[in-house]
Amino acid sequence: MAESVSTIGYGDKLEWSTDGGTTWTEVAELKTCDVPAHTVEKAERTHMSSPGRTKEYTPGLRDPQDVSFAFNFNSTDYAALYALETAGTVADWRHTLATEDGTATGAIYEYAGFVELAGGAREVEGVAEVTATIKRTGVATFTAAARCWARFPWARVKIARCSSSRLRQWFGSSGRMMPASRRFWRTCNRRRTAFRWRASSASLPSF
Repeated sequence: MAESVSTIGYGDKLEWSTDGGTTWTEVAELKTCDVPAHTVEKAERTHMSSPGRTKEYTPGLRDPQDVSFAFNFNSTDYAALYALETAGTVADWRHTLATEDGTATGAIYEYAGFVELAGGAREVEGVAEVTATIKRTGVATFTAAARCWARFPWARVKIARCSSSRLRQWFGSSGRMMPASRRFWRTCNRRRTAFRWRASSASLPSF
């Protein structure tokens, strides 16, 4: 059985936008956040000749469920979310999950909804936590996490005969790209002649 690639929620990010996704505002000090879910209605279509005297159903419409999140109280976020609630603004929301093992980007949920704030208890010694609910409307989109090598299909190259030992360290024997920084790719671009390509038309991107 393959080893798990799942990771904890540390690194998740929740943002909202009121200009169609041009600019995003992050919820600071996020503590918890649900992933969007739906319920699916079922419409009955039983008739007088239904087999086995058993009711029949067909899938109905999906009903988007609310998303709850919590964050450590801070005046900036609370004021901004309170303004959204007061105005009844339907905002765009983006929840980026922390990267899984072996991925370069985290999975992303995107959806629309209006926010409802709830209270947060204040204690003599303790950080106040505010809870809020996003009342979703419409469909949610999900973008899966991208593997480190998936964004660069040209990285599936034969490394066994590569003339640079350093380049062999950067890639696995399968030719799949390892996690790397921009500096790595600039270096890789400069040394592109060291690769023995499977296809003569393959080329490295410039940064």
